[in-house]
Amino acid sequence: QSIGLVGLAVPEFVIASVTVAALASAFSYFPDPGSFVSLTESVPGNLRQMLYPALVLSVGLVATIMRTTRSAYLEAQNTDFVRTAHGKGLSLRRIRLRHILHNASVPIVTIVGIQFGYLLGGTVIIEQIFALPGLGRLLLTGILEQDYAVVQSTVLLVAVAFVLVNLFVDLTYRALDPRARLR
Repeated sequence: QSIGLVGLAVPEFVIASVTVAALASAFSYFPDPGSFVSLTESVPGNLRQMLYPALVLSVGLVATIMRTTRSAYLEAQNTDFVRTAHGKGLSLRRIRLRHILHNASVPIVTIVGIQFGYLLGGTVIIEQIFALPGLGRLLLTGILEQDYAVVQSTVLLVAVAFVLVNLFVDLTYRALDPRARLR
């Protein structure tokens, strides 16, 4: 629970700054955060370089998903159909997988869909801190240079991605919850 609280309480840019200061100096295995290694230059080097930003972006997202999962699991565990399943003599593993996790997955999918927007917004900050080329940096550069075509196309691309993720979330609802299926 304390990891979840830290992930929710500490801002992304603070985690990024601490990560850059602590991990870059402690481990020489990782590249310097300011230097970019292209995927065409070195695949392992590029993947090592993406470890810092992925770690920083995932802390807040994982904390939210972790707390939501715990809450939804405990809520689904105390329902009548779980007590009925226990009464029928089903195994604990089957009850957890089939009844508790299945019903707890709907709020988890909702949070994952919402977190995608947070992830897109967080990449702007993370790309600036780690000096990475990306969509967020392109958007910020377009805004600063008043290049409206770049800003509009980047925002449109992000909006389409967000809509597609939410469409996927809605289709996942349909698969998880029989009440959400069309007749």
